[in-house]
Amino acid sequence: FMNSDSAHLKPVLVKPNGADSSFTFGQVISNYTCPIVPGYTKANKKMYSGFFGGMTRVEKISGATFPATVQPGVNVSFVPQTSGNIPFASLLPFHNMISVITLDANKNMEQWVMEAELPGSSAQHDTTYNGANAAFVMDSSVPDMGNGVIDLDALFEGAAKGTKKPVGYLIGGIESYYKDVLNNILGTDEAVASNYSGASKRIFKVYVTKNE
Repeated sequence: FMNSDSAHLKPVLVKPNGADSSFTFGQVISNYTCPIVPGYTKANKKMYSGFFGGMTRVEKISGATFPATVQPGVNVSFVPQTSGNIPFASLLPFHNMISVITLDANKNMEQWVMEAELPGSSAQHDTTYNGANAAFVMDSSVPDMGNGVIDLDALFEGAAKGTKKPVGYLIGGIESYYKDVLNNILGTDEAVASNYSGASKRIFKVYVTKNE
């Protein structure tokens, strides 16, 4: 977060000899701790990082075509919108969006927003927002690079485009019943705080599809 209560949008690349934040790219979806599914392909020299839910700086515009790169004002809308007297921009609302950030060998970055989202309801609640503070647990059978990053070349060796394979699970985290839970909970008694969000008891199975 930033002092303005908004999100820090610029990525920081950690290197053996220091850090690099000289990116013009800004990450505008999943700006709070959420599960990340990392994958790398040596063949294309490209890193893929899938982000699941959490809290966000922007929201989708209805009628957009997905998957699509995140272009503010085109397929997503910059928050602030307002809820009561508190702008979403200062609250970073919960969401269920799934997005992928790519990083190539030339340090070019893009964020793609998917059409699919995390489930927006449960047996107990008509509306749920998931992913914040949740974790990704990789299936032990999935080939990796030795550092927890999925080896996409090995995973999809000989597979046709469109092949879908399971890679692990999302577990735990916060399950919120409102986008802007802070706005709804302000001034309420802590005894009823559980009516607005709680610890998730759900497990989501994660699949990766070969699209290139």
